[in-house]
Amino acid sequence: MQHGGGVSFDERYPATVLFIRSLYIAPLLLGLACSALAQTAPQVGTCEPGKATKYLESRNVRAQIFNGGAQYHPATPFPGYELPKGSGNSAHFTDSFMLVGTVEGEQRMVGSTFGPRGFWPGPIPAHGVPSDCTSFDRIYELRQVQREIDAGPVGDVLDWPVELGASFADRNGLAGYQPLDGDLPLMRGDHYLWWINNDLGNLQSDPVSNPLGVEMVNEAWGFDAVGAVGDMTFYRHSIVNKGRSTISDMYVGLWADIDLGDFGDDATGSDSTLSLAYFYTANESDGVYGSPGPAFGFTFLEAYHSAGGLPSNVGSGPETFLTAITGPRKGGQQGEWPRTTERYYRFMRGLLPDSGEPMRAWGQGWEGEGPVTRYVFHGDPVSGEGWSERNLDGQGTTMPGFDKRIMGSFGPFELAPGDTASFTHAYVWAVGDDHLDSVTELKVITNYLHDVKAALMSARFPEPRFIDGNPPEEPQFPFWIDEPYPNPADNRLSLRSSFSREGRVVIRVSDALGRTRISEIVQIDEAGQRTITIDISGLTPGSYTVLVQGPSRHTSHPFVVLR
Repeated sequence: MQHGGGVSFDERYPATVLFIRSLYIAPLLLGLACSALAQTAPQVGTCEPGKATKYLESRNVRAQIFNGGAQYHPATPFPGYELPKGSGNSAHFTDSFMLVGTVEGEQRMVGSTFGPRGFWPGPIPAHGVPSDCTSFDRIYELRQVQREIDAGPVGDVLDWPVELGASFADRNGLAGYQPLDGDLPLMRGDHYLWWINNDLGNLQSDPVSNPLGVEMVNEAWGFDAVGAVGDMTFYRHSIVNKGRSTISDMYVGLWADIDLGDFGDDATGSDSTLSLAYFYTANESDGVYGSPGPAFGFTFLEAYHSAGGLPSNVGSGPETFLTAITGPRKGGQQGEWPRTTERYYRFMRGLLPDSGEPMRAWGQGWEGEGPVTRYVFHGDPVSGEGWSERNLDGQGTTMPGFDKRIMGSFGPFELAPGDTASFTHAYVWAVGDDHLDSVTELKVITNYLHDVKAALMSARFPEPRFIDGNPPEEPQFPFWIDEPYPNPADNRLSLRSSFSREGRVVIRVSDALGRTRISEIVQIDEAGQRTITIDISGLTPGSYTVLVQGPSRHTSHPFVVLR
């Protein structure tokens, strides 16, 4: 049975863990001890843990999403991250998005591994703290709908949470969100999930910490595209400081217990030039996926700060990649996962969690005298050059495969009251000719993903639906051009449109450098709706923009060409 490195006591008995922790958390918060935690503890709410869950789907992935800060685990039924979809095989066991920072001189964090989740459903009220999060315990879902005219808004279009900050396209010019009059949510990909949570809803107990006072908007999406993009899933976490104090020396981290198929034969690595942390099979054949063993990992795609000035360029790698080499009964500096805020803080800064010393290349990262590094196993396991699990000492000594975990972190940066910082990452999958060629393919696919990421992260809206099931006699809107489809595209691109009057329409397709690659003129004989189809078979794979210049207005949309 898959268990992510042995089912821990925290996993097996979560209610007991919560009760035991309450015995020492409550006295601290009541001020019965003179600890710094008790003296500076901010007020927290009385929320219950989130229970909402949805499945995120791309063409080839089915992944269970939870409203609590961790994904895929505990997955019911197993697997939580099924890839290929329908196979029953699991490429990923669990992960968690973590935050650490300093507030008024005190180190604080929110996050979790296998224990109680650190985030609570819903926003932070303008005054006070969340008292009942149940009404916000929801994950909103959108899909790019069928291309035929249908019977009005469907799914969560009507309930789209614009009051919580979810984006929408104003297509009718009226104030507010009017889904029955043409307004539509903005979404990413072909299947899109949106949810919001916070760290003030209740006590932070894994590890014990005072909260940062943040709200986090979460997005997840996938594509129906054939090829590598259909094997990916995408995520964006937008963090808002809702407190009164600046959060300084802040880091975000993605902790992942990947368990690629058979967790007992995993190997790990990183490539800072691609912002990539990855897993592959230590042997030619994986115990679940067979031969050739696949490769799987995550890559950071974008960092955004509302005030600008993030110190690192995600395109060339986050500040830190680290791995914890963990498994049942493993010891040593990285043998057990950090269980305190201080240790997490060290870990996400590229330091060993117990001693605070820097990680050094060669060996397992802590026992040698190699050069200081923030990137674990950053050598090439395929060629054998540099430090990797296939070359621990420069002499070709290999590390056996077993259960391992990895973290990618980014920082430091500041988050002043009211500021927002957003981070986007994707999970990437590859199968090569053998287990090492899978690593090569994974890096090729990740490199391509970074080339076209702008289009894959862009927001668009689902196809419009007409309220009575029929198109109006007159154009519903004076002029509109829907998002191009399919996107990513192959040989043909379609644009569903509405024109207020007859006339000529100029269509131009330009590449990423702004060069015109296709230019066509289409004659519109009468006002109304129609679909324009463009032959793009002559375009090479990459990112493009299609511009439609109508009789009185124009619009443009990005798209990607895949082969």
